[in-house]
Amino acid sequence: MDILLKSNLKELRHRHRLTQRMMAEKLGIIPSAYGNYETGFSRPPYEVLYQLSKILGVTVDDLLFRDLVALRVKAEKEAEITLQQRLSRGYGIQDDENKDNVKEPAIPYASEMTTVLRRLTDVIEKLNNRLG
Repeated sequence: MDILLKSNLKELRHRHRLTQRMMAEKLGIIPSAYGNYETGFSRPPYEVLYQLSKILGVTVDDLLFRDLVALRVKAEKEAEITLQQRLSRGYGIQDDENKDNVKEPAIPYASEMTTVLRRLTDVIEKLNNRLG
C-alpha cells in the first residue's frame, strides 16, 4: 500500500505540474515533510490524505490502492496502438506483420508525418522514463 501511495503521489504531482514545494504549500506543511511522503519515509495522516485526494482530483482509495502509474502506461500504449492503426489505414505506414505490404500515402507527406510521429513518441517515452 505504501509503495502505491508514494508512486501515486509522484505520478499525480507530475500530472498536475506541481513541485514538492508547491504541494507542501497547498497542504500547509514544510517541503521536506511532503518529500518524505513521496519517498515513503513517512506516511501522511488521514486528514492529509484527504487533502491530497482533493488537491490531486482522486479519491483516497485511488491514492492508496490503485496503481496509477500502470494505468497511465497502459493508456499510453493503447493510444499508441490506436494511432498506429489509424495511420496504417491509408497513410503509408507499414506494420511489423506485413513489412512488404506498404500502402501508398492517402495524403501528401504521410511518410514524413509518420517519421515525425515516431520520433515524438520516442521523445515522450524518454521524458516519461526520466519523470518516472
